[in-house]
Amino acid sequence: MMKLTLTCFLALTLSMGLTAQTNYGTGTPGPGGVVPTLTSAQAWMGNTTFSLDMAGAPAGAAGWLVVSFAPAAATSGSIPIWVDFNQVNSVTPVAFSGSGTASVPAPLNFGVLPYLAGIKFYGQVFIPYSGGVAVSSGLEITLTMPPEILVTSCCGSQYVIDPQTATLAVPPSPVPNGAIYDTIAEEGGRYVYVSSDANMGGGILRGDASTQPPTYMPLGPSRRTFFVRLDETRHRLWAIVDDGNGDRDLVVYDVDPISPTFGNAIDSILGVGSLAERFALSPDGNRIVLQPGIGTTLVLYDTDPASPTYKQLLSNIAVPTNPQALIAFVLDLAFTRDGETVLAPLNYIVGPGMPISCEIARYSLAADAFIDHDPNTPMIDNIGPSASPPVVFESVVSRVIPSRYSDRVAISGLGVTPWAGTLDLSPSLPQGYSWTPVQGVTMNGPYTAVLDPEGKTLAVPDTSGGGSLYLFDAASGVLLNTVGLPSGNFLYSILWR
Repeated sequence: MMKLTLTCFLALTLSMGLTAQTNYGTGTPGPGGVVPTLTSAQAWMGNTTFSLDMAGAPAGAAGWLVVSFAPAAATSGSIPIWVDFNQVNSVTPVAFSGSGTASVPAPLNFGVLPYLAGIKFYGQVFIPYSGGVAVSSGLEITLTMPPEILVTSCCGSQYVIDPQTATLAVPPSPVPNGAIYDTIAEEGGRYVYVSSDANMGGGILRGDASTQPPTYMPLGPSRRTFFVRLDETRHRLWAIVDDGNGDRDLVVYDVDPISPTFGNAIDSILGVGSLAERFALSPDGNRIVLQPGIGTTLVLYDTDPASPTYKQLLSNIAVPTNPQALIAFVLDLAFTRDGETVLAPLNYIVGPGMPISCEIARYSLAADAFIDHDPNTPMIDNIGPSASPPVVFESVVSRVIPSRYSDRVAISGLGVTPWAGTLDLSPSLPQGYSWTPVQGVTMNGPYTAVLDPEGKTLAVPDTSGGGSLYLFDAASGVLLNTVGLPSGNFLYSILWR
């Protein structure tokens, strides 16, 4: 098995110029060799403090912030252009401070208009100086619905929480399908997709979350359905579906409302594993990593419809584990937000009566190798007790869910000591990762957890106290608020839009 050192991986990642939001392309440096940056918080409707924030400019410089309705990928001489000047929305003069920073307020105080959710804008900063022009990379800005947390139980209950007030937005209500397995949302936050693995019925619901609670419509036939993942660019929903004959398929549904096949299954990959339940879809929709059954073997599929190998199995991936492990298994899968890395939570037992050990394996698609977190040993060390520095996860890792706009990942686990926390995978960290467990609360069984889109707050639903949602500061693990979830049993899925 190939081994990719963490040092090499971080050098590659840092060279991509990733920042705290959805940036694309690369910038060019100013006279000090520093590339300007452009970032923003989540652009939710009603956010009166929204702004576009810039840094890395020459001290006291003047420049322009250009916002367009469309991206570009062009050059003017040696200057990369990442916004379409034929569809410009605004050009704003910017005066930078002595530290090279600036902020342009853009309050989104026009109220909540659900039909605008998902609309995208594109920004770039241009700063002329005596030797040329320094520019930032492009910034993709998505207009979204206001923040909201949706918790569902495998018994069919749903809870809508306002994270700004830490209260239930509406009383608890049932979800039509019952037996909820998974819940995801479109980036704009208006539409959610809920899967059910009920033995009698099941299927997928598409919910309009502009109402509280969401109003649902069925999508496709009533078949036991497990994980669902959304290819937003192509308006396709992938799902693992029971075929009724002892096997399971990857089925693709059309979720484009203006398409003549909207709501129907339009393609499939048959026979992906009789025990397959979970998979990860890359952000660009071109790759699926799937776990076909119990164990440590993963499979990689091509899901790019334009590719000559579309729907074909590209490779089998063996997750590295302790060679002395008697039992080893992976319970979840996720792509990091840049689409470069797959996260696989590994659980294993090295002997009878021994506790379960837990690690997070990281597979680089570009290198076709697992990342080694301790270069001083011959084996591949995942993030865990044998990494350098070591990380100890309590008992069984059940879920890994990356935040949408940050390098932080929500991790939760079951077992003798239920737990949750935040794994920060920012390449700018000295060690390339850091672990922050939650503190101050004894939980009964937090099966899942989620971060807000910016990765600042961790939400953990738990059955303690008759049902509770705990909100923690992601950076410190300190408890911020608790929201009661009446009769909150088997809280199985959560999303934060």
